[in-house]
Amino acid sequence: MKLSGNALFLQIVLLVAGLIGAVDPILAADRAQPTPEHAKQKYVNASKQPYCQLSQSDVDKYLIINRNTDGFLDVPPCYAAPGLKKINLSGIANYDSKYASHGRNKTSFYGTGRRGELAINAADIFADVAFFRWLDAHVALNYHTLQDRLPVPSTNEFLTGPDGARRVNVEEGFFTVGDVTRFPLYARLGKQYVYFGDYIIHPITESLTQLLTQSNDWSATGGLITDPGFYAAGYLESGTAQLNQAGMETDNRVNNYGGQIGFHKIDYGLGYNVNVDYMRNLAQTQYVRGVLRQRNGVAGFRNEVDGINVSASINAGPFDGKVDYVTSLEAFNRRDVSYRGRGAEPWAFGIEAGYAFLAGFHPSRLRVGYQTSGQASGLFFPRYRYLAGYEINLHKHIDVGAELIYQQDFSKGSGGSGRNAFIGSIRVRWALA
Repeated sequence: MKLSGNALFLQIVLLVAGLIGAVDPILAADRAQPTPEHAKQKYVNASKQPYCQLSQSDVDKYLIINRNTDGFLDVPPCYAAPGLKKINLSGIANYDSKYASHGRNKTSFYGTGRRGELAINAADIFADVAFFRWLDAHVALNYHTLQDRLPVPSTNEFLTGPDGARRVNVEEGFFTVGDVTRFPLYARLGKQYVYFGDYIIHPITESLTQLLTQSNDWSATGGLITDPGFYAAGYLESGTAQLNQAGMETDNRVNNYGGQIGFHKIDYGLGYNVNVDYMRNLAQTQYVRGVLRQRNGVAGFRNEVDGINVSASINAGPFDGKVDYVTSLEAFNRRDVSYRGRGAEPWAFGIEAGYAFLAGFHPSRLRVGYQTSGQASGLFFPRYRYLAGYEINLHKHIDVGAELIYQQDFSKGSGGSGRNAFIGSIRVRWALA
């Protein structure tokens, strides 16, 4: 039987990651957990290895600086120890099935077009290399086929090529300089998700706040993290060009920057994180950039739009909660993103609560959430959204998740359709390392 290009690529991803998982069992069980807790547990387990004597404070520092990063980044001082391998390879594959009560077509976000989709949301191969305790590299290669032609705004629809062509891309590729277990400063250079917002890469459905914050491009980042829990970072980011009066691209340059400050305490009994972020230009976020490219026919924006994000999360035993709010500080050009005939000043808010428990011997988590947005019909956001989800770790390499969303679009007078929709999703996730 001849394999298609999609199937062949996926088989290679799983084969390589599976072989690596067979010969490197350390932490493999923890890398497949279905909740953000899996990352915490991975680092805790790493710190208990005889070759890696790290305090809990040191472990927490790596959890913070590697937020908004795809893959399974190890603690460099651990796997850079003498006599141990310097390279760690891993991989994931997300199979998603989605179905909506309304489809989507070219003329209406809530149209009569395609209703269902079965595809690869993301297949990734990760490589982490420790050159020294103070110098390491991370690379993530991504492949996906999901186009999201449903009434669910997503970055996926802008990551495919012409006519939805599938593609492989370098999602991340950066060097990190610094050993935060010994010195509080570090630097990161390369393609990366910048410190704006607090989210998980490749969720079943991206939240509205994630769509307004997630930004991935070639960047230079410098940061500080201290033992009491304070952290701060700033970045310069390359992006798309500004458009002139004729709608043509000007020179492409490093034209975005921002920063983040926060305070955290990572503790399984009672932990929390609070961060406040600033970005010079929301038009450079992945989703907004895609909308503008689709609308203008070229990649670019007409004016810079400052934005600010506030995120807060807490966990107490098996319970966890999170609140996110992001807003523009000025209006977009109305030819880029409009609302009721003028330039829009979009914002989004989300709140989610979760409960983790064992289903038999399998770690699982139930979650519910609410999301809303304002002046965002020009970005195809719904006015509000309710959601419920459940994830379970069936095997150390396999997670299964289900999610149900109900959302209401903006009214016709506000640039929407006035319609509502149900969207159901099922995910099977392989995580091998």
